[in-house]
Amino acid sequence: MRPLAESEAGQALSNVHSWTPGEVAQWLRKNKQQQFAERCVAKDVGGDMLLHISMPELKEMVDKVGDRIRIEKLVEKLRGAVKAGPRPELDVAVLGASPLVHKLWDGSNESWVPLPLDAIDVRREQDYVRSVVSSSRLFLPPGREPTFGIGTIKELQEVLRRGAVVLAFTGHTTPEGKMLLENDLGEAVEFDPWKKLPQMLEGTTMPECVVLSSCYSRQAGSAFVKFG
Repeated sequence: MRPLAESEAGQALSNVHSWTPGEVAQWLRKNKQQQFAERCVAKDVGGDMLLHISMPELKEMVDKVGDRIRIEKLVEKLRGAVKAGPRPELDVAVLGASPLVHKLWDGSNESWVPLPLDAIDVRREQDYVRSVVSSSRLFLPPGREPTFGIGTIKELQEVLRRGAVVLAFTGHTTPEGKMLLENDLGEAVEFDPWKKLPQMLEGTTMPECVVLSSCYSRQAGSAFVKFG
């Protein structure tokens, strides 16, 4: 199973207006309109022009009436999708973070300090956790497809970028409300949702439901509510 950040995503409908003629042609080829795709490139038809193309303009580019009707219906469908806005690509995104740390009380600062543990085979352990969690579907409603990933900042950013109906996070949270995510080596990385979420949510949409399964999750959860 590939991590979320390595998954391939389709053309984003959020930026149709800025599609190049090549991207317009790519969309048309995916919809089996190869001949019109080549003419759009030749006529320098970008996304903005495609969304506002008229029937007289189509007549100049497409000879057959049937082809014009099919293309007009495709463009109308595209206009509706753009107007409706981007839809989540994922049903349920499950991120788990179990960084190699133990917490030590720092009396001078009156706070818990995460300390690293000895290194292990991180990839093997992550794959094992992913396989165990993915084998249990009891927590999923019927018809929902789970997508599993390791709880890194990169994976969280990818979930928010692609959109998810439900985001479920399991891991650790500090008493100060900072989520302990992982880096590529399995080491702990503090993630303060109050400071980081606003930036990560620019141009994206918060999942409809966020589940935080960790100690001290109230403060972190409040940030998701605030910015969602």
